[in-house]
Order: sequence, then structure tokens, then C-alpha cells
Amino acid sequence: MGDIRLPQFGDEYDRSKMGSMVDTLENALARISSVFAFTKKGAYQLTSNTTPVGNVTVGVDTLMTYSLQPNVLAKDGYNISIKAWGTFAANANSKQLKLLFGAAVLYDTTALVVNNGTWVIESSVVRTGTATQQAVTFIISSNTTVVNSVTYIVPTETLSGTIVIKCTGEAVATNDIVQKGLLIKVFPQE
Repeated sequence: MGDIRLPQFGDEYDRSKMGSMVDTLENALARISSVFAFTKKGAYQLTSNTTPVGNVTVGVDTLMTYSLQPNVLAKDGYNISIKAWGTFAANANSKQLKLLFGAAVLYDTTALVVNNGTWVIESSVVRTGTATQQAVTFIISSNTTVVNSVTYIVPTETLSGTIVIKCTGEAVATNDIVQKGLLIKVFPQE
């Protein structure tokens, strides 16, 4: 993390130097706190996004996205938890929702006529090698057209590079699919 360099001042201190020193200490403590939270609790939240994003007219649209930085899954057994949720519009349009980990499709509803409802997708992706993972994913929806189910796949993403995690929506009209949230946590091997 490096040395913390604080401004020096004597008995006659400069107010701007004091403010700078306080800012430096706050930033350093925030970084230290993040490291302790990860190692002490065994988990670290990478992102929490609750700004709604909907699809736009016809075609595939990226809803929410997160770029997993290289080597976050540094050792075999390290894993991430992905939780995404949102809504389907109340109409008879065809809608298709996917969750992706890089090029790997963790879950795909396929094209369905879903008239209204909410959905949540959760996935655990576990590192098994430098370019291999195991992923188990499930979806639950308040609309029975979407079958509550579980999938298992073996992604082959290279973990030394950035991996984009995202939900996509393919539909007919704007906001047929709206993603309301995305939470991603990382868990080191204990």
C-alpha cells in the first residue's frame, strides 16, 4: 500500500494543510478498512448497482454490466456471487433475458412471451484453474411462464484478463425488460 505521507506543520498550522492531512488519513483508512473487510469477513462486495436500466426497442441490449478485474479470482476455490433482478413489462411481447460471464452464458430464458412479473437470477462462479471455472445459476420469477430452474456450466474464461459480467435483454418495445439491480461479491478460499 505504500507509505502515508502527511503534510508537516508546526505550532502555527495552515488550515489547508490540516484539511489535506485529514483527507489523506480518511483515504488511507478507507483502503485499510476494505482490505480488513475482505480478509476478516471472508467476502468483499465488488459492486452494488440499483440504477434501473431497460432494453431499448428491438434487439439485444446490455442492461447492467460489471468488469471483473484481472486476478480477482486469484486461487482455485475463490468464487464470486452474482445476483441480478428486475421486471418484465405487462404486455404480450417476446422477451429474452441472459446472464453472461465473459463469453459464457450462465443463464438464458430463451424467447418467451412473459406478461408482467419480477425475476431474480443468482449465480456462483468458482475458479478451478487459470482458465476454468464451474458455475451454477438459478432463476426465480413471479411469472410462471419463466420456469424456475437451475443450470450448471463450465466456463473457460482466462482469469488473468478483465471479464465482463452482464445481463442482456432482447425484446420488442422499450422497457419490456428492466434490470433493477446487480450485486457481485467475491469470496476467497478459506
